[in-house]
Amino acid sequence: MSYNVGSLFAGVGGICLGFKRADERFTLSFANEMDREACKTYSTNFNHNLIEGDIEKILDPNILFRERDFLQTRFTDLSNVELGKYNYDEQLIKDCIKSLNDPFFVSVLMKGNFDLTDSLKKKAAKFGYDEEALKEFVEYQLVKINLENYSDEKLNPKVEEFRLKNDEIKAERIDVLTAGFPCQAFSIAGGRKGFSDHRGELFYSVINLVQQLDEVGHGKPRVLFLENVKNLVSHDDGNTFKVIKSELENLGYTLKYKVLNTYKYTNLPQNRERIFVVCFLNKADAEAFGSFEKFPELKRTREELKQSLKEILDYTITKETNPELYYTREKYPQYFMTEEEFLKSGKNEWINLDKDIDEMYEVYQVRRGMYVRKNQSGVCPTLTANMGTGGHNVPLIKVHDGVRKLSPKDCFNLQGFRVGTEYSFPHNIKSSASLYKQSGNAVSVDVIELIAKRILKAFLKVDRELTEEDVVEVEQPVLEKPQLSLFNLVDGELTEKEIQEANRLGQSLLEIKELLLDELYVITSKEQLEELRKKIMIKLSESL
Repeated sequence: MSYNVGSLFAGVGGICLGFKRADERFTLSFANEMDREACKTYSTNFNHNLIEGDIEKILDPNILFRERDFLQTRFTDLSNVELGKYNYDEQLIKDCIKSLNDPFFVSVLMKGNFDLTDSLKKKAAKFGYDEEALKEFVEYQLVKINLENYSDEKLNPKVEEFRLKNDEIKAERIDVLTAGFPCQAFSIAGGRKGFSDHRGELFYSVINLVQQLDEVGHGKPRVLFLENVKNLVSHDDGNTFKVIKSELENLGYTLKYKVLNTYKYTNLPQNRERIFVVCFLNKADAEAFGSFEKFPELKRTREELKQSLKEILDYTITKETNPELYYTREKYPQYFMTEEEFLKSGKNEWINLDKDIDEMYEVYQVRRGMYVRKNQSGVCPTLTANMGTGGHNVPLIKVHDGVRKLSPKDCFNLQGFRVGTEYSFPHNIKSSASLYKQSGNAVSVDVIELIAKRILKAFLKVDRELTEEDVVEVEQPVLEKPQLSLFNLVDGELTEKEIQEANRLGQSLLEIKELLLDELYVITSKEQLEELRKKIMIKLSESL
């Protein structure tokens, strides 16, 4: 038996890889992603159907007509405003257009959420520009630019393209629908705007697809697998998660959820807390899955964590092979100040990376450009999407010939992608900054694998019990005397004591079998395998 998996907001395929790695009975049916660079990476590593594009428009292509009507009306309104009275700095306007003209611009504008970023507001203030007037001028320029994409010649083929993709995405029955829907709207770094941020509203694409799959006759997916930042639970005093939970329950799903930290449940040494929500359409599946509390935490010493970093990070990189990764005095003089320079600088904090980053197999960060901090847990701090842009989010390590930041390969491997053996980078990727963004937006594959194995175990338990043969097996847990031939005990009659001993041994073997069925699908580390071995030995010692 196989189970079809469909993936929304697939990114570079972390969730897909976790299910693929969990068991061959999970069949990847389709994936959807709109980021072009992420799609390049995804296509390099998977052969199944990647449906590129905005999922909202794929599910409702008529959105494009509504967007055109809105832009035309808005263009007319702004054309009547006196916009030419300000002689704005040309470079500032270019910066505004580059920063604000993203794929969601029209959606944001339609919902009344369009605004300048904080950095653009600061630039406007330096020029002494009126903020609202500048915003209106920039909006007009963006509306004019975007309207060019809504001519009949461009729009009609686009609508037809989305309609064909709508057919593709609903072509098969889906057993597990996964969605790592955009988390920036709920993260601290993203401003925690929630549903007031268009990215937060993309959750409803999951609801929409579930309903459409049901309407075409495939039925609702048996499981919905959702992942997001841990702040999703606490956002807006918990009201955001209440809405999400209510919407899913109204579809008929039972929810199981928990915030898991990557390094506490896998061998990946990264401090990454994410909420995982597994939604079951069938109560039997939910009961068979059990509780997230059953997931065993790994107890590792700092030395064991350092060993994991040593094995995962590439310490063969040198300043000669990858000079772009190294922090040097020539590139960052403010981070290599001598004591004399510090005393003359008048600064309150003294940073010298050669002095502050002094231990191998540890991970450091420059915080706010003011001080260096070694991660207190002995692992890598949470990888973020803006690592490639510099700043305090860049993890740094001491190597044999200096101090360097993590490479894109390091970051992907810390997420469990196993670059070079199981996973590859595309040859036509735009820049390393794009790879840093992709790894920061990705999931920890090993955590996905852990949960996917538990989902599979639930499926197999429920589906197996539907057969008559397996029901009989469950109903006969104790060995009786006629079955003693299983132990090749064929010479003569056994004493009552010997029969009792054989029954006790048989019972222990059945208990070990149940133990294996319960635990084997969630083993992802040597430590968990050793723990299972101990449990089996205890069972055997009790019966012998």
